[in-house]
Amino acid sequence: MDLTARTHDVLDWSVVVEALAEQARTPMGAREVRELTPLTRPEDVRFAFDATEEWLHLAQEEAWTPPIGGVGDPRSLLVRASKGEVLEPVDLKAIANAMDAMRRVVDGLQERDALAPVLHGLCAGIVLDLQLCDALERSFDPTGQLSAVEYPELGELRARIQEIHQGIRRTLESMLRDDDMKEILQDDFVAFRGERYVLPIKSHAKRWDLGIVHGTSGSGKTAFIEPTAVIALNNQLRITEGQLEAAERAILTRLTRWVGSQSEDLLLSLDAIVTMDLAAARAGLAQKLSLSRPAVMSEGVVRLRGARHPVLALRGVSVVGNDLTLDATHRALMLTGPNTGGKTVALKTVGLCALMVRSGCFVPAAEGSRCDLFADVFADIGDAQAVSEDLSSFSAHLLALRHMLDATNAQTLVLLDEMCNGTDPSQGAALARAVLEALLDRGAAIVATTHFAQLKALAQTEPRAAMAAMEYAGGRPTYRVLPDATGESHALEAAMVMGLPSLIVDRAKDLLGQGERALSDALLSLDQQRDKLAVREAELSAAQAEARTAQAELTRKQAVLQAKLDRLEAEAGERFLQRLRNAERAISAVVADLQRAPSHEAVKRAKSTVTAFGSLVPTRESEPTPVSA
Repeated sequence: MDLTARTHDVLDWSVVVEALAEQARTPMGAREVRELTPLTRPEDVRFAFDATEEWLHLAQEEAWTPPIGGVGDPRSLLVRASKGEVLEPVDLKAIANAMDAMRRVVDGLQERDALAPVLHGLCAGIVLDLQLCDALERSFDPTGQLSAVEYPELGELRARIQEIHQGIRRTLESMLRDDDMKEILQDDFVAFRGERYVLPIKSHAKRWDLGIVHGTSGSGKTAFIEPTAVIALNNQLRITEGQLEAAERAILTRLTRWVGSQSEDLLLSLDAIVTMDLAAARAGLAQKLSLSRPAVMSEGVVRLRGARHPVLALRGVSVVGNDLTLDATHRALMLTGPNTGGKTVALKTVGLCALMVRSGCFVPAAEGSRCDLFADVFADIGDAQAVSEDLSSFSAHLLALRHMLDATNAQTLVLLDEMCNGTDPSQGAALARAVLEALLDRGAAIVATTHFAQLKALAQTEPRAAMAAMEYAGGRPTYRVLPDATGESHALEAAMVMGLPSLIVDRAKDLLGQGERALSDALLSLDQQRDKLAVREAELSAAQAEARTAQAELTRKQAVLQAKLDRLEAEAGERFLQRLRNAERAISAVVADLQRAPSHEAVKRAKSTVTAFGSLVPTRESEPTPVSA
């Protein structure tokens, strides 16, 4: 069993591949997309991502992208030239166009090497003989013929051929106007038979020895005769045309040999163009689907934010984005919920994102997502009945599971839709759990959908598994994934919505086994507890946020008050210093007066001055009492 082909089929991977191929700029790039080998190293994926980002940047910021569309696909022509086959003008012109486009690609990226270092680095693989480029460009005129300007001998021969054509037509048209010819002419036009100019005459006149007969009409009533008067000119025309053909063939041979000598370098150069075209295709798909670059490693982690199903998006379907996670702790994600609730869409979304990363493409998820590189992606989805192998649907699924178990390791992503369904529910659930445990023991990352009640409670007893449920509200699915939830199948509610009689639904409820009802009630209770816990967590988070806001406001006010206090202390200190300076000057003046003219009045003034400024000098009693911290 080809698990890879089967996986691609059930995931509709071909739809994504074709959409990617449509974004390629060259036939080579489109073919490469359709035959693309998955990338095997995270660094290769990151290289592809870098090239894609650079292409997008050039398109958006520079309004320019490498003009690779003009390269076309001349690879088969180069191979023919390398084998010595002489190419026709149209073939050499195609090679000339390809080389000119590659030269413009190199020139444009050299001017933007700082903006696009990865794409510029690919230019190292483009090796062009510029003399050959120029020779090919000069060798052809706008009509695609060999240029008479570059090769004057061709111009002379072509002019001579044109003169001969005109001379023959003048002679024949003169014969058409001759009255003696009107009796034997079947029509009054000049014809062409066997690359010779002829006149249509009545069949009985072919015996009159007017020239060489070159056949008759289907009815036999008309004979086509080359008049004797133009035989020499027709011969001259054929000779000159042969000379022109030989001259052109010599030029084409010389150019082809030159191209053949450069074919190896040119084929390698085209490989670099194909790599650029892959970047162009990936960028085009990223723009079309609003894809984003995920983080990529090799640990088997998937952490998609707002992930959308790419095939549905390509088909124009409005898709609900969901968060989907597989990590080192929880290697399995069990998706539960009602039919048509979106479980399979969510499961396929994970698988398609993994395949897109393996192809070097961004993913349909929000920024900050992560999708590691898996060596293999295996999926078992839908009706697997194989009539040719005489297998029932259940047996075919078991066969697929057996092959998956043989091929799975720690680098494998496994997608299982309604595993072990289609048999006795209790045995199917037990078998499904055993298979899941075996896959987990092999280190696989797993996304599985189920309606089995036993598997819905798996996360309670299997620490490697996480549960998520598709939301069901107002009697309808919302297609939203609720993490850490165990969803009910809502089959009975769906029956009510679809209009089945209430008596039938009530009877179904009565027939539902007590054990199943108890398990269903327990799961419902878990969901209710989860909802209550979510409310409490939200309330606690809000209270914590409010406390953080209050603490921040208190800190801010404290800082403002401290700043004011510091400013006031600084201002008070400055005033005190100024008063001290004033006192010093006043006392100095009094001392100077006493020194100049001591007197009783001067002493009194000195005492008064000292008394006035004495309060500025702090005493031991007035010093502030230290306060311990």
